[in-house]
Amino acid sequence: MTKKVLIVDDDENLLLTLKDGLKKYRDRIEPIFASSGKKAMEILRKEKIDLVVSDLKMPEVDGLDLLSFVVQEFPYIPFVLITAYGSLPIKLKAESIGAIRYLEKPISLDQLAKAILEVFDQDLLMKEEFTFLSAAHLAQLIQYEEKTCTMIVTTKDGRRGALHFDEGVLVHAKTEKEEGEEAALEILTWENVNIVVMKRLGKRKLITVEKPLEELIMESIKIKDERKGMGETKGKTAKEVDTAKMSSAQEEPPREQKEPREADTSELPPMDEEPLGRHEMEEEEIEAHEPLLSQEEVLASLRTVPGYLASAIIGEDERIMAIDVINEREKEKMEEFFSRMTGLFALAFNVYKKATAQELRSFLTEASEGNFLVHRHGKNLIMLLLGQEGDVCLAKYNLERTVNILKRI
Repeated sequence: MTKKVLIVDDDENLLLTLKDGLKKYRDRIEPIFASSGKKAMEILRKEKIDLVVSDLKMPEVDGLDLLSFVVQEFPYIPFVLITAYGSLPIKLKAESIGAIRYLEKPISLDQLAKAILEVFDQDLLMKEEFTFLSAAHLAQLIQYEEKTCTMIVTTKDGRRGALHFDEGVLVHAKTEKEEGEEAALEILTWENVNIVVMKRLGKRKLITVEKPLEELIMESIKIKDERKGMGETKGKTAKEVDTAKMSSAQEEPPREQKEPREADTSELPPMDEEPLGRHEMEEEEIEAHEPLLSQEEVLASLRTVPGYLASAIIGEDERIMAIDVINEREKEKMEEFFSRMTGLFALAFNVYKKATAQELRSFLTEASEGNFLVHRHGKNLIMLLLGQEGDVCLAKYNLERTVNILKRI
């Protein structure tokens, strides 16, 4: 596949030379040329660019200005800076803004082509490419490992987005249409994606996402379920789906439902009084108005773990309080399995307590159905069943996270 490379330089003779010389790389590189930073910005808004290569010294909009623009508006596009005025301060400045490579003139055509191809061959900055994991699953791994990096997510129909992490915390998200939490939700709903994890593109302290990753993942699961229920929503963003849902809910009810009825005004405030705004409410009142997650919704967030089959919450009386199953047809079978494993854990719990005088909090075993994990939360048990290919390490982390969520509901 050819990649579109935007090459920016105010020396038009150089651009003509590059246009001719890069023809021998046409099977890998599709060059697009801009003679100024402003023209480059216009092209970026119209074309799907895979890489920007820019000179530093240019009138009006120089290379650093263009780099800042790309990092802000198109964080999923890597940037290579070229300059004849090489110095350590400039190099550090470029790298601090988000340049992935810094090249000094004079540079030959073949050297430039090699530098470009290194980016696309992942020798330069890409840690790894993933085609078998969801964005939500990989985001959780990055959070767990406290990595500082950028996830570039691409769908089969060409949509692209970026998730930025600082020490495992999701701080910024960007798609071609959205930014911040809306963009993060949109990316987390995408399925069958290609993901590349790169060094952090854009190292400025830009924070547009404040919600915890776990909450965003659970919201994205709800959005995906709503999309499936609404039918023809392919290609729509999470925001567009939500707008469509609201419009549908606001449609006129049937005539027979519109009969007027006498209003009870005894409890209503006077017409000139405004209800309290959120900023005027006490913290306790705000918490009371926040929608609570159900136990089933919390369990559904575990579906991002590879190999997930089912999960359950077992009460003090050893009865199933909540259950989530990938295959609804196997729900009864899974209920029997979790009941059986409850007895097994009780046996292990008693043996462990007698041997160590301590209480067993976590338990992992391999059953014929797959890998089974259980975590004790107070007097309740949180259980998880994975297929043989499941990621046990990530599952342990997710169980602990789920326990923390359950403490709040």
